[in-house]
Amino acid sequence: MFTEAVATPPLRRLYRRLLGPVRLRRQLRRNIRESRIHPDFAVRGRLGERLRKLHAHGVDAAAVSYGEERARSIDHPYLTVGRERYDRVASAVAVEPRDPFLDRRVVAFCLGLPGEQKLADGWPKIVLRRAMAGRLPDAVRWRTGKEHLGWAFTSELIAKGKVDVDPPMAADRMLVAPYVRADRIRPTNQADIEDDHPETRGNGYDTDHLAAWLSIHKVQPQVPN
Repeated sequence: MFTEAVATPPLRRLYRRLLGPVRLRRQLRRNIRESRIHPDFAVRGRLGERLRKLHAHGVDAAAVSYGEERARSIDHPYLTVGRERYDRVASAVAVEPRDPFLDRRVVAFCLGLPGEQKLADGWPKIVLRRAMAGRLPDAVRWRTGKEHLGWAFTSELIAKGKVDVDPPMAADRMLVAPYVRADRIRPTNQADIEDDHPETRGNGYDTDHLAAWLSIHKVQPQVPN
């Protein structure tokens, strides 16, 4: 909002303290309503409570120093969850991933950088863009978007026949009904699937994987007495 953008830090903090909880509740309700998650499952899983806890990890840039803001961002659960997810996927194919940006020396170096080395002339990650001069094409080095490449990568694998994406049987697909909204479950008709928007196909692919996983685990192993 314009008013919040031009207000002084004390006024912004007062505004967020008074109206922040109301705006957050509205935002969370809207996010849940617009998601693929079945409303009943969202209630059973206390999704609103989980999202509020996640939001609590956010950083109020007006309330902390620049260095503290960066330190808190590095400590955000998103980073831990992402690394754990990549490790699980990599371990399934006997690979140990190493992330150079999480090297302690790199983290310490970045925390000690002045602000103009992180953001300059509207460009984020400016120190990295400058360091990659002559190493990356300028079209990559100065790109302005931050598109998620997950579905683009998956669709290429599908096109090259590297991934088995046969849709689950209708009976297996019904297993996701308690977890996914009915209007977000991809149709089984192949023509309809091919006509889907790429984002819709990506969401449908995720739903199909959930259906396959539920099908495998629908019979729970019995532990002997």
